[in-house]
Amino acid sequence: RHKMIKHRHTSNASVFIDDTLKTTGLQRANLVFVCTYLVRTKQAKNVAEAIRMLDSGEVNAQEIEELIGIRISL
Repeated sequence: RHKMIKHRHTSNASVFIDDTLKTTGLQRANLVFVCTYLVRTKQAKNVAEAIRMLDSGEVNAQEIEELIGIRISL
């Protein structure tokens, strides 16, 4: 007999976002605010570009958090 092994399926997008959270030190909710800020201020064309900018260090997440008035919870 073979046992069924349950695998937790994680989408590529979820892994991508988890990497960004680790890279930037942002909380998930704050990542949404920072990406929204980048898109609304036309620094990024869309959320994917905003995440790429954060991953690459092109923009500083902590500076944006301070600018828009949110704090990091460690």
